[in-house]
Amino acid sequence: MHSMQVFLPIKRYHVGSGTSLEESRVIVGADTLFGAICWAISFLYGDDECKALVNRFRSGDPPFLTSSAFPARKTGDRIVYLLPFPTVGYLRERIEEELKKRQPTDEQRFYRKSVAGVELVSMAGLLSIINGDYSVLKVGDLGRPAVVREDEDSELPLFKVLKSYRNVLDRRLYASDVFRFSYVELCEGCGLSFWVRFFDSSLESVVRSAVRLVNEMGLGGEKSLGLGIGEGDAEFLPNSDVSFGVGDALMTISPYVPTDAEVGRFLHGGFMAYNLIERTAFYQSGRFRYFCFSEGSIFPKLGDMMVYGRMVDIERNISRYGYGFMVEVSLSGFEGSGQT
Repeated sequence: MHSMQVFLPIKRYHVGSGTSLEESRVIVGADTLFGAICWAISFLYGDDECKALVNRFRSGDPPFLTSSAFPARKTGDRIVYLLPFPTVGYLRERIEEELKKRQPTDEQRFYRKSVAGVELVSMAGLLSIINGDYSVLKVGDLGRPAVVREDEDSELPLFKVLKSYRNVLDRRLYASDVFRFSYVELCEGCGLSFWVRFFDSSLESVVRSAVRLVNEMGLGGEKSLGLGIGEGDAEFLPNSDVSFGVGDALMTISPYVPTDAEVGRFLHGGFMAYNLIERTAFYQSGRFRYFCFSEGSIFPKLGDMMVYGRMVDIERNISRYGYGFMVEVSLSGFEGSGQT
């Protein structure tokens, strides 16, 4: 197995959020990425090649895994990226208590609300949490509240969630109406970063070609308005994976749909902290809904398993990506260093 990190210079994008396609998520889900990659493979190599690839995923033997994509900034030769904030409930309490020590009384209410709304964490911030060092953390406004280290403001990706309006025409009644949707706009030098783990290295060149096409043609929705299109070339960093060393638990950085066997083992396997989210997909047969574990959910390790999750079968030839992109983390670090 080997991994690579991908940087897409996409500054403006829209991806549907849960039950609403009008609101955009900041994180681009791995299911959205996988669908775009499959479309590009079909376009470049033909439908038969794409179907053969998808069948490997449906059989439970995926040749590669992809994470979700997160806001990131190119800083020289480095990529500074954000990750999902872990869904461990007491982490917010620990960070809130630490902030209370350092903030005036009249600002404590503000920070309590900020911590409650945190969705993202910087790589350095998450490392500090895992090491139990809460004293260097703060809640920064990067576009949404995020937990970061106090010394890394200048390198972090910044973004805004904006709204756009346009007139739409009802095809049956010919009545006009205003359609509103939101989109994410990243600052200069920023883009989206994600990881791919290959179990079959022969597919790396195929995936790279597909990712380049997605970057050129667009990722997500509202591409006719110029959203989701890269403003430069996609960049690939070989032998690069997101890692926090050896841990006693796993955090998913992609939406994750477990198999029945995995659920049974989790229930007897130890600590879990998760958030369920609803995913919505539109097809010719109508709207399809299913639930999955969100990015940042924590699960016990199941021995030496390398692949977690499955495809979600919607109808005969349609599936949704539900494999978890797992990263080892240490639960002992989440409990802090003993400072109160």
